[in-house]
Amino acid sequence: MPAAFNVVPDDWLPWSRVLQIIGRESAPAIPIWLARTITSVRWHFLRTGAYPSWIGAALADFTVSNAKLRATGWVSQYSCEAALCSALPGTPA
Repeated sequence: MPAAFNVVPDDWLPWSRVLQIIGRESAPAIPIWLARTITSVRWHFLRTGAYPSWIGAALADFTVSNAKLRATGWVSQYSCEAALCSALPGTPA
């Protein structure tokens, strides 16, 4: 398979469900410059968190499709919710 593929599940999660899974009622609203600064410090000095450019990506509404990969016979084994829960300790699977 000499090609690039989007490896994503068939479903999606609304932000409200993500917050519910992680046990939050809402996400804190902070200025974008502060979010980028905090993320940059955590990434560069603590080697934790997300890469700083992901802050901008998180603010964009984007959709990806796994149709090209599914055409090869690939099938997603996990839903978005199952993948999120498996990545976060202490969340129900």
